[in-house]
Amino acid sequence: MIELHLPSPLHPIPIQNKKAIKFFIKRDDLIHPTISGNKWRKLKYQLTHAKEQGFKGILTFGGAYSNHIIATALAAKKEGLNSIGIIRGEAHSINIKNATLSKATEYGMDLQFISREEYKLKEEGQYVQELLNKRSGFFLIPEGGKHQLALPGVAEIIQEMASDIDNIDYLLCAIGTGTTFAGLAKTKKIKQLIGIPVLKHSNIQQEIEEDLLGEHLTSDCSILHDYHFGGYAKFNSELIDFMHDINSQYNIPTDVLYTSKLLYAAVDLLRQDYFKADSTVCIYHSGGIQGNAGMNERFPDLVKF
Repeated sequence: MIELHLPSPLHPIPIQNKKAIKFFIKRDDLIHPTISGNKWRKLKYQLTHAKEQGFKGILTFGGAYSNHIIATALAAKKEGLNSIGIIRGEAHSINIKNATLSKATEYGMDLQFISREEYKLKEEGQYVQELLNKRSGFFLIPEGGKHQLALPGVAEIIQEMASDIDNIDYLLCAIGTGTTFAGLAKTKKIKQLIGIPVLKHSNIQQEIEEDLLGEHLTSDCSILHDYHFGGYAKFNSELIDFMHDINSQYNIPTDVLYTSKLLYAAVDLLRQDYFKADSTVCIYHSGGIQGNAGMNERFPDLVKF
């Protein structure tokens, strides 16, 4: 039996400051060790739709260390669905026995490896349709769960926080595909939503508006591009030291790819007097801690918690 711990807790963070700013963190990393954070939020209604429409399984895309791949594998198993993972990189070129792919296989996912060149075609309709034609009865969930059906699940984050705290002046979240940010923005219930992209990607706002929202972001939504540390999966010693300090001080584990950069941004914005005095700042922890195992495989002893 796979037990999900919902609603996830909203914890105060005692970050000292002279402006009486209160910090909280929404601990979606505690939903489940594998189907954690925004992964479950984004998958929830896509899996429901697949079952209601009579699909026998899920087909999705991801890299060799993808949080989305391992979460989808277990979530599909939980819902009684088969799963296929189309993995970026030919089998001989990657470690197919790494922690992520080994677990995904253990959870019943059929892994199929393709070249990086072919993987780039994953968003082309004809290519995807050909994949689905070869695998009758499978519902497509795009890479990272990027789908409009993901947005209602993300919106439930706001409903949960509203039951714990009366006023939120700022809510910060990391941006990968932009789906979580879009789901939060769509609720229209946040005074200031701040997105922190972890990719060196200048078109993310346009993608969010065109692919997910179907409208322009409003003035209460901001995307700050200064905290990607060079791009996806890029980092330096300052970020790694910061991760360990945050875990040591506040018992908040983060991952290298997403949440470490998010927390770093929050602390740096505080230094810059970005937040108004007496305000309440919430940080959305989107999980993904399992990804640290993959980083440690590539960079031994990088993360020490």
